Amino acid sequence: MLFLVSYAKIYSNSTPPEMICTPLQAHEQTIGILHLTNTETIDRNFLKNLSYQIALPLAMLHLQAELEHQTFRDSATGLWNRRFMDVSIQRIFARAKRLSHESEAQYLVGLIFCDIDHFKAYNTEFGHETGDMVLRSVAKFLLESCREDDLSCRYGGEEFVLILPDTDLKGTQIKAEKIREGVKCLPTPGNRTISLSLGVAIYPSHGAMPEEVLKAANLAMLTAKAEGRDRTLTAT
Repeated sequence: MLFLVSYAKIYSNSTPPEMICTPLQAHEQTIGILHLTNTETIDRNFLKNLSYQIALPLAMLHLQAELEHQTFRDSATGLWNRRFMDVSIQRIFARAKRLSHESEAQYLVGLIFCDIDHFKAYNTEFGHETGDMVLRSVAKFLLESCREDDLSCRYGGEEFVLILPDTDLKGTQIKAEKIREGVKCLPTPGNRTISLSLGVAIYPSHGAMPEEVLKAANLAMLTAKAEGRDRTLTAT
């Protein structure tokens, strides 16, 4: 109604242009609306052909986005998967190296390797559906704990990796501890408390290559589990 009133005011002293809307359809699905305004009569056949020419490429772009989502997203948790992590970590490290080379400042990248303690017990005692629920709950918490530029990835099984661009060692340690404490508040069947073992490493202190820093963070996480779980350790 507001649009009609405004439209009437604009053209109160002149002849309004012809307007027409037509759906953009491809593969029997409506993906948008084409809205044209013209001071001359609009050829409806031309409009129909134009909408088809626009709709098909848009549908292909939508399909491509869906395929990329399926390729790079973990279906169980919605986090980035291992494949996407492998590609992205190379890009993030390359950016840090380039910026460090171009300026006097050292650009850092923090890594956190996480593992859910006693995860198999959820599957054994409550069933795999409960185990999947715990995975999704932890994954959602990790995602909400990260900044826009951080990456939350499912590494495999009950293991996760967080990549924190432009984050120093102290900042990465603080983030890891907040996550470790935060997951304990997540609701679980049987009122069990979720705990994590976490390993922290940072570029370039723990390696010049992504594989080196990731390995250092993983080793720190394994050490945390060996020393009793539910703790954060930093790579040496």
